[in-house]
Amino acid sequence: MPVEAPPRNHVALLADQWPQNSPRHVALVNAPTVAQQLPASEGRCGIYVLTFEDGQLYVGQAVNVVSRFNDHRKTYGDIAELHFWQVPDASLDAFEQHAIHFLQAEGFLLRNVIHAAGRLGASNLDTIVSPVEQQYWLASPPSDRLGDEVRPDRNQIRVANQNRFKRVTADPRLASVLPAVRRYLARTVPFPRRTEFSHWSISAAPDTNKNSAPRMLTITLHSLETLFVWAPIDEQHRVIFELNVDLVTMQRHWPELENVVESFRAALLSDTSYLVRPGVLRLAVEGARNFMRLLDVDGVVEAARRLNLDMIRKGPAMQWKSHSFGLGDLLLDPVDKPTGGEHGDPLARGLVADALGDLPG
Repeated sequence: MPVEAPPRNHVALLADQWPQNSPRHVALVNAPTVAQQLPASEGRCGIYVLTFEDGQLYVGQAVNVVSRFNDHRKTYGDIAELHFWQVPDASLDAFEQHAIHFLQAEGFLLRNVIHAAGRLGASNLDTIVSPVEQQYWLASPPSDRLGDEVRPDRNQIRVANQNRFKRVTADPRLASVLPAVRRYLARTVPFPRRTEFSHWSISAAPDTNKNSAPRMLTITLHSLETLFVWAPIDEQHRVIFELNVDLVTMQRHWPELENVVESFRAALLSDTSYLVRPGVLRLAVEGARNFMRLLDVDGVVEAARRLNLDMIRKGPAMQWKSHSFGLGDLLLDPVDKPTGGEHGDPLARGLVADALGDLPG
């Protein structure tokens, strides 16, 4: 009869990483209080790891771990144990980020939102898109279908952002941009009609870099800008798309990332550093046709999906107040009408209108 391998011990793994810091185990069942087990006289500033009944972990930092644990107990009812490493206040950020990235790389499931690649525990996304649907979507082939779910609408938000929407619709470049962004939503955002406003938002003419590189639009999932379209202030005839994707996924398809540039001849790559989500790669192209071609490059849609699902699992849309329902109308309606003819798919109409910004490729 085969014998199962014992579960890996995250405490021992972290102890190997931090040999100068001895972990202190805090029992939570039939034991003295946390305050009694971690007396103030022995120091309460450091890194802690919560273990939950389902085996998931939470890594955190605290100047006073006892107070922080009491806060967690109000949120989580399934904390099984606590381990604590005493760390100086000045080193808390570095130790916390190292622990999160290390444990995720080792395959442990974390409930962290900040610093972690994705929210691997329960997510409020699960209430509108089931975990089974999420996994099916992640593995499904790219499609330009947007679904037929009823979209949300908030008249107060629509009215508040109407002037910015009118500025964008007056821009002659929008005709070519819309089909490209529409394809991005269809291929890389899970159930875009269902998750609009609650988990992703689109801002029309946001103020970001308005005096040097004004943006036409920005798409944000949770708190991360995953796509934005802009041009230099003195070259407003141009259309530049900047797309954020998951770095690890792209490296799996392109071990030497510079080969993406050589193969595609229109992409610029840069590593980015976001507190809310490490491991992000940015791709930049000029022109709507080039952006649509970029979405066909091996690994790009998969990497965008991985990042986007991670982000919306972290929590609801943080930029919902600036969501442009007007742009949502143009991008998500009408739903999957046949192409061709005067009332054909805006994807086809936009390709005909795209006459600016292409690079040789």
